[in-house]
Amino acid sequence: MHQDVEKHSRYGGTPLDLANALRVNALALQVAGEVAAAQPVWTEARRFYDGLDIRAGVEECDLYLDGRRHR
Repeated sequence: MHQDVEKHSRYGGTPLDLANALRVNALALQVAGEVAAAQPVWTEARRFYDGLDIRAGVEECDLYLDGRRHR
């Protein structure tokens, strides 16, 4: 598990809870047209998903980070 995931998990919720919360926040920003603001949130969510070895989460984040998916 990445050091960031371990550090954040000490502050409440599981790492997966935090990754999912970041994902929802990034999606909300994306829908609102705040693509630039969503990018660092996608990056953080991706780090959590990668640290948890959740490939589907990593792949979704990559789609948004690469600009291949827009909502």
